[in-house]
Amino acid sequence: MICTISVITIGIQDDPEPERDEMFIIQLSDPLGGALLDSRDRVSVVIQANDYVAGIVGFTASSYIAKEGQ
Repeated sequence: MICTISVITIGIQDDPEPERDEMFIIQLSDPLGGALLDSRDRVSVVIQANDYVAGIVGFTASSYIAKEGQ
């Protein structure tokens, strides 16, 4: 059995818009030269979000001191 390995490069450009994870599918089709496709001819690619769609909630310090009446 002869295996041929090919590499595809897909550029991903970041943008400032808050977004959730994004996904696309790569599927092999129409092989040439008598080649056959395996049953694993497609793959899902997930681009994980690198921003926070719902925002980030927190405190600036781990504790605070307040006097009564303030």
